Amino acid sequence: LVMKILVEDTPLDTLCSRDIRFTTTLWRNEKYARRSEEVHFALGIFIILSLASWTPAVVPELVLLFSTDKKKIRPAAVGLRTAQKLVGIVQIITGVYLFVWVLFLLRPAQLKELRRFAWRDLVQRQHLALAANLAVAGICELDANIALAFINTVCSGLIFLSHPQRTLFLSAQHFVIGSSLIFGAAFLAAEKLNNFSSALQAWSQPSVVTAIRSPLVYAAISFGLAASILIHFQEEYPRGTLPTDLHFGTKAKCHHGKFTALFAFFVAFMTIFFLILRRLLPSDIQRVEHFQNTTHIQSSFHDSSAVCLLRRRYHASSMCEPDAQNEEEEYVEDVEEIDGVTVNYQQKTTHS
Repeated sequence: LVMKILVEDTPLDTLCSRDIRFTTTLWRNEKYARRSEEVHFALGIFIILSLASWTPAVVPELVLLFSTDKKKIRPAAVGLRTAQKLVGIVQIITGVYLFVWVLFLLRPAQLKELRRFAWRDLVQRQHLALAANLAVAGICELDANIALAFINTVCSGLIFLSHPQRTLFLSAQHFVIGSSLIFGAAFLAAEKLNNFSSALQAWSQPSVVTAIRSPLVYAAISFGLAASILIHFQEEYPRGTLPTDLHFGTKAKCHHGKFTALFAFFVAFMTIFFLILRRLLPSDIQRVEHFQNTTHIQSSFHDSSAVCLLRRRYHASSMCEPDAQNEEEEYVEDVEEIDGVTVNYQQKTTHS
């Protein structure tokens, strides 16, 4: 708001050169502005849905609503895997929607001209790169790959940071959105690496101290800020232009955003290549080790004070640590129920 007041009457141009603009007959300014505001609103809603999809990992009690056997189930572990699947699905849908919006929904009556414009216009090229990163990040969530999901989300933030805009205020808004996505991805990755133990503790023992210690709180604030700006986004016209003027595109030419788009495409492509390579290679052993490591980390929940409270609540037991043999049997049963992997984990479990 302060920035808008300061630059409202200043003829500043956020592009590197006016020569990189080109006029298109596909839209008038006002019509494209409506389309742009619609997609920004949709992206904001998708971010909120994605953030809300982590609820099962933070609120294990929700898992018990759908469980028929409350004695065998481990709410924290099942909730984490459920949340990863939900987030992955939401992000894939987001990427597909943005891809369809750029190549079809923007101008359904002139698809050939629209696709030619989409590749010539740097803004639409970045939208396609953003769609790729979002969809690939969702695939990484389904694969429970924390690092690759983080990298693709960061690329999405970088695209917003270098997104060509018509006014300085719009550039400032996209800068805040991009920064929020990057910080949110970092805090969320930290919480994932901790298997949401700090978030579980904050839920089981609510207090200001536990909330401050949870990276998920800061991730929620960051993503919430980005979503809020996207939902309330309104296009502006450069000084000297009218809503009835023809819309102009942006050539890649000298704008640094073209390098961001290329880098984002490269990261998305290499991520897919890596995931496919893992599937094609004899990776059964790697896959088993991945699930073993994941569930071994999740078994640390049994020693946390948050899960001690959950265990007392749902197992009617005052003991925080069951005997080793029972714990081992429960460990194997949970792995089979959560991931449906029909392999023998007994050797790894015994070693643990």
